Amino acid sequence: HKAFTLYKLDRAAEALLLMHADVEENPTFGTSYALRAKIRLALGDEEAAITDIDHAIASDPEYAGYLVTKGFIYHEMELLEEAKDAYMAALELDPRFELAYTNLSSLLEDFGQYEAARDACLDAIRINPTSAVAYNNLGSALLYMEDYRGAKPALEKAIELLPTYIAPYYNLGNLYRFTSKWELALAAYEQVLKLDPEDSDAIDQRDRILKR
Repeated sequence: HKAFTLYKLDRAAEALLLMHADVEENPTFGTSYALRAKIRLALGDEEAAITDIDHAIASDPEYAGYLVTKGFIYHEMELLEEAKDAYMAALELDPRFELAYTNLSSLLEDFGQYEAARDACLDAIRINPTSAVAYNNLGSALLYMEDYRGAKPALEKAIELLPTYIAPYYNLGNLYRFTSKWELALAAYEQVLKLDPEDSDAIDQRDRILKR
């Protein structure tokens, strides 16, 4: 879909115009409403995004993916309880929906429920053992639990699966920083900056180490 391509190219305003026409032509297609919901979220129109995803859910109440999208929108709105309810509803419909588990793990981490976040990651990995996001989220949860021995291989696995994925490098930098392995921490933050030279968190941590 051309609108999806524009959305991925950070041309959300153009994508939204196309989706308005698409919804008018296909008013019963849940996929059209779901994509427009994501575009509206990218543009900051959160309430309209919720309205659209509710239309998508109404069009196909048995499809868990729409509930996962609704959970993500609520999470972005910092409505954590509502997001959790949406993810749990998705998993009731489809207990093997990997994205519901990975998104739920991030949410549970925000709640400070690190053991539950870890368990959600392990569920995601059982479903899809090649999910770099699930391994990164697992490593992040274990970091919060101060299980550095367990976090390291999870983060390294995430990098192995998707070498261009920034988050596990940053988390690995944090792990080395927490364990006072400064040279390894610096190398990890530098790898983040190779992938995204403007990552402010990595710049801050790198500069702190260099000033030691």
